[in-house]
Amino acid sequence: MAKTTDEIRELLIEAKLYFESVKNKALNEYLPKIFQSCPFTNEPCTTKQCYECKTFKNHMEPKL
Repeated sequence: MAKTTDEIRELLIEAKLYFESVKNKALNEYLPKIFQSCPFTNEPCTTKQCYECKTFKNHMEPKL
């Protein structure tokens, strides 16, 4: 059964865990599973295709 945020917060407090820290760790692990990661920065991708991405374009420019 899914728990609400308040129920989870209460469980963490009783376990003497800091809610914000646990939440941040969980989000950091979960976000890459729902968003495509940029192959250059490992950050969540914000465009539909790499060729639209500023990071990709900068990476592909010839180095002089």
